Amino acid sequence: MSTDVNGRQGSGGTYSGEEAVDLGRYLVALRRSRWLIAAIVAIITAAVLALSLTLPKHYVASASVVVNNPSTTLGTGESQAIQRSLATTATLATTSSVVGEAAASVRGESRASLANKVSASVNESAYIIDIRVNDRSPARAAALAAAVAEAFIKQRAAIQRAETATALSALKSQIDALRARSATEPGVATQVSALQARSAELEAASAATESQLQLVQRPRVPTSASSPRPAQNVVIAIFASLFLAVLIALAREQLTPGVANQRELAQLLGLPILGGIPYIGRRVSARYAYVEHETYQTLSAALRLALPAGAKPHVILVSSATHAEGKTSVTARLGRMLAQAGHKTLLISGDLRWPKLDDAFEVDARPGLRQLLARASDGHKLPFDEVEGFILPARGHDSRGELDILPAGRHRGDASDVLNTTALQSLIAAVRTSDYAYVLIDAPPILGVADAQLFAKFCDRLLLVARLDRLRMSDVVDLRDTLGRLGSPAVGLVVIGTRATGSPYYGERPALAPSIGAELAP
Repeated sequence: MSTDVNGRQGSGGTYSGEEAVDLGRYLVALRRSRWLIAAIVAIITAAVLALSLTLPKHYVASASVVVNNPSTTLGTGESQAIQRSLATTATLATTSSVVGEAAASVRGESRASLANKVSASVNESAYIIDIRVNDRSPARAAALAAAVAEAFIKQRAAIQRAETATALSALKSQIDALRARSATEPGVATQVSALQARSAELEAASAATESQLQLVQRPRVPTSASSPRPAQNVVIAIFASLFLAVLIALAREQLTPGVANQRELAQLLGLPILGGIPYIGRRVSARYAYVEHETYQTLSAALRLALPAGAKPHVILVSSATHAEGKTSVTARLGRMLAQAGHKTLLISGDLRWPKLDDAFEVDARPGLRQLLARASDGHKLPFDEVEGFILPARGHDSRGELDILPAGRHRGDASDVLNTTALQSLIAAVRTSDYAYVLIDAPPILGVADAQLFAKFCDRLLLVARLDRLRMSDVVDLRDTLGRLGSPAVGLVVIGTRATGSPYYGERPALAPSIGAELAP
């Protein structure tokens, strides 16, 4: 059975339910990018809120004009035809002539400025035309809406009267022509009577035009702004930015895929998993803190079983693929567990570029590894008695065994220059003559710098720490290739970021030994 870089099984087996596997990978990708998603949502929402609070307020006033007997005013026809005619009539409210007449009645307003503020629509459930005006002043918005409505009614009546007058003039011409023929054509009298009746109807309609368009609701001064609406804008921004952030996270996963779970990571590297550590962080209940404590005890036991019996001390290099995966936390807590089990343990702060282990045990700025390497760089062989002079007892340790630490030492010069000499081999050889059972070296990440690879030449085993939410598939491939070139075999994996279980075995919480805080990420 083969496995590709995406963790899919080859000819020896296939995944069942590929869609479910992809869904799980997407969920892992979203969880891995949760802080990116939260940052995108927070930034966009804050920007929309700030913009909503700084934009000028606008108020909308509305006037309602009812059309009485629309079939008489607009012509007979079906309801849909009447609605279309009403919509056509409503456009008159926004024409240049109506807007110009309304603007002339309000001081400080022009036809061009008012044209951008007026809109008209037809109420779908009634023969009502709604005229709305948008302005920064609520009182001015109401005054402009009233002026537009009055100008609309006035001009609509004028147009209707003009149309009626034109029709009456045409009818009168027809009647006069027919009367001239009435002496020779007896049937013309009937046509004249019909035209006279139509003329009477038009005159009646013209007289009623003023009452068929009525302002039924005068515009009121609005009490609240129509825009901007900060609360509504924030809600929309949250959902829109969340959608955008999820798309970005999924696109990021497609471009730089991560590792879905610890099983996939173990298959890709071909290494056993010695322990899965839940990433708990700083704020956590005592129950889950004890869960973490138990996982380190399990890791300590698994490491002791994985190492060959007899040969001591076991010199183990603790490293990771990239920065901030939790190797320093694992080194410190694993060292405590080994010491509590009765094994004399030495921790070496080998990350000369970022000695977080020194900070954890409050031994920073003390002379240590760097100074020892500088002494032996000229070919001087280091006896363990000289090394022992730089070793300090671990802070806050109380157990059957002993836990000591060799600090990184004061910063001076480039780390690679100090490590790339025979001094490192001399130092490890001196440590091997001691009575320590385990020596854990907190080294820099394997990828990017050569420091960890230089340490690996002289160590018995390599313990790899991997944090799932930081490790990318490209990092795993590079790490696998690098491990193939190193002489020191890897004993196994410690995976950071597994789910904390709620087992009933963790119900009783005995007093925990002092431990390093969760902030030890490098």
